[in-house]
Amino acid sequence: MIIENLSKTDRIQEKKIAVLLRHAERAEIPEGTFGNEILLTEKGKEDAEDLGKKLSVYNVQKIYTSPIHRCVQTAEYIKKGLGKNVEIVINNELGDPGFHVLDAKAAGETFLKNGLRKIFNDFVSGITPEGWASVEYLRTHAVEFLKSRMENDGITLFITHDSLISNFAFANHIKTYDPENDWVEYLDGCIMDLTDYKKYYKNLFTQYWQYLTISTACKMNLFDSIADGNIKSGTYSGLKRKLLQALVCCGLICLDGDILRLTEKGKLFTETSEDSLKYACLNWSGVHMTAWQNLDYTILTESPSFDKIYGKTFWTYLNENPIELDLYHRAMYEYARDDYEKIGEIIDFSKHHSVMDVGGGYGACISNIKKCYPDLHCHLFDLPKVIEKANVKNIEKIGGDFFLEIPPVADAIILSRVIHDWNDKKAIQIVKNCFRALPSGGTLYVIENCSDKTESDLSFLSLNMAVICNSIERSSDEYIKIVSSVGFKFKKHCKLNELQTILRFEK
Repeated sequence: MIIENLSKTDRIQEKKIAVLLRHAERAEIPEGTFGNEILLTEKGKEDAEDLGKKLSVYNVQKIYTSPIHRCVQTAEYIKKGLGKNVEIVINNELGDPGFHVLDAKAAGETFLKNGLRKIFNDFVSGITPEGWASVEYLRTHAVEFLKSRMENDGITLFITHDSLISNFAFANHIKTYDPENDWVEYLDGCIMDLTDYKKYYKNLFTQYWQYLTISTACKMNLFDSIADGNIKSGTYSGLKRKLLQALVCCGLICLDGDILRLTEKGKLFTETSEDSLKYACLNWSGVHMTAWQNLDYTILTESPSFDKIYGKTFWTYLNENPIELDLYHRAMYEYARDDYEKIGEIIDFSKHHSVMDVGGGYGACISNIKKCYPDLHCHLFDLPKVIEKANVKNIEKIGGDFFLEIPPVADAIILSRVIHDWNDKKAIQIVKNCFRALPSGGTLYVIENCSDKTESDLSFLSLNMAVICNSIERSSDEYIKIVSSVGFKFKKHCKLNELQTILRFEK
């Protein structure tokens, strides 16, 4: 549950997140004893290490732990799983006795007499058990204890005991689990966001400075220049030098003596990196950003601010500006390259004679399919000026306009993130032409961000579609309604990745 709840926390790397975690599985505690000497089972050790591996994708700052040895063991095995040198700090406020206890002797007697569940039930009923901290205390002193141990943004782990977590979570209205019914499982607990929100938003307001610094360096081909040769730091002066210093702050370049070097992160913004994000970076800093600055116009008029600013639709603008068109499709390729990496494993294309990616841009999706199915006849269909720049191998390139006609060359068609670019009327026209192009029994695969099939909130994506091209992200039912309206029969859906869903239709 902890990992699942962390995954739902927005912008987690920029916040101060406290995770109160119960230790891993232990041996049974003999009745009528405190069991302080009871240690982790072998399963408990394995589970703690596995949790550490899952937490390794997050910025774990430090681990505080109760001095009770099973908690210390848990901290050590989580650290092992994290695979990095995270400091472990032992603190009695987390156990022995813990900040939920004010009088250890009295609290111990209450525990031995009544047990934890009776103590918790009294606590929930408004009765403070003898020796235990009150609700008010746990909302003030305990929270201040956590805050005082969190210096930097990221996750701080507090390894402790079920009784402390249950009382603390109830006192602070944290509902990550229901202790009255479920109790606190091993390696479960609660999450508390202790971010200074005034500071957080002050930082947020200027985050575009960092993005535009990186985008400007991409525009100047600065990362490629540094990657190509031995450029000395003294080569640049004035504001160019300030730009370099800012890129050092971003962790994208570093100094090797007096030579500029790219860090691993910096290499992502070079032309030659197989994981390059150079054009994805450039894409959002141009006309998209200008359109977003006029979001209020779109909200008030329900019309794209892009059309108002540039006097034409986004797609007309791209088609009239070859450089912008190329930039856009290069950016979309970089996203698609990663998003469709496993499409050939998820869909069995061997049952098809041929597949055509309609509106497939520079061919990332169809290329991934061809890798998995080298004998499959593959076609890439898009506007002629797009197709001529697509660098694909062993794939037939076909130029055309999906609003006019789609050639009948395949028994399966892919429409990947095409429908969401258009309003319902335009979307139906595209789907109708797909229907005409397919033989009886042919398959249409629609790949989209379906709002009801992902845990991600698509509000920002919908706003982007609204300001740019007068559309929004839709639910799977809305996509099914559009596609079925021209005669397709919906068959099934499956997940492509965390964000996207594949909807399969048959003619």
